[in-house]
Amino acid sequence: MSAKGSGMVLGVALLGVLVALFVVSIVADFGLEGTDDRASLAIGELHPEYRPWVQNFFEPNERGEKALFALQILLGVGIGGYCLWRIKRMSNAR
Repeated sequence: MSAKGSGMVLGVALLGVLVALFVVSIVADFGLEGTDDRASLAIGELHPEYRPWVQNFFEPNERGEKALFALQILLGVGIGGYCLWRIKRMSNAR
């Protein structure tokens, strides 16, 4: 198999793993709590009379929140991988 073909196989395999992680992160509940939730609880304990001065305009349900977070991870990994690939390609061209 050529280097280009093996790179394609590796890319497809990586994409499959990322999609599988995306699905698992939506379906599974790992019991992780976000920092926003922790901060709200800490503020409520320290200053019970505090009232937020801005309300959220969009608040997804728990499953939607997990999906958005997983999408954010996929985008970050994809952009990071693309940048590393471009840097490697540019250095090989020299």
